[in-house]
Amino acid sequence: MKNSNKRLSDPNIVDDILNHISTVIHEFELTDSPQNRLFIICPTDCIEPFIHKHFKGNNYIFPVLGLSLNLDDSYFQTQLESMISIYDITEIYLIQRNDNPIIKNILQKRKRPSTNAEIQLEELLIRNYLTLKKEKNIAAQVKRLSQLQIEKQQHTLETFIHKKNYADIPLRGFQFDIKKCLFTELDIEVV
Repeated sequence: MKNSNKRLSDPNIVDDILNHISTVIHEFELTDSPQNRLFIICPTDCIEPFIHKHFKGNNYIFPVLGLSLNLDDSYFQTQLESMISIYDITEIYLIQRNDNPIIKNILQKRKRPSTNAEIQLEELLIRNYLTLKKEKNIAAQVKRLSQLQIEKQQHTLETFIHKKNYADIPLRGFQFDIKKCLFTELDIEVV
């Protein structure tokens, strides 16, 4: 009995236990809160089954190629507003795979950009070229450009929802790692 008390008094073990409890609480918050969530995702990521498995509640999917929101387009705005009001959305999540094929194609310059999403991503690449070149390989560059895209779109969407009086709807940005089947929330400072 004395040995078990010594193990619990070890600060590393206590930290491990607290971290585990924190992780379990965070996972519970992600999976068990009854919310009406709108997931804005790139359809090429094919992550809908993972979303429904990991996020319990009422999940609604709004596919946007390359996660490139076009809030200048009135039809796009109407569709987004309709989803928010019809389904009484309480949270909006922007999620993109960390190996998104459109981003990978842009970085590898496999073809000339032709869609609005590809053009937006290429512009983001140009603005962040030096930052991306610091990454060690193409996979790291794709992951970083995906993060930058989520951040950019989250700022864009924040402005939109404030103008439309949806300011009480929280926005969250996630990257999804399909190999690990893991959603990682990005810590984005929304202006």
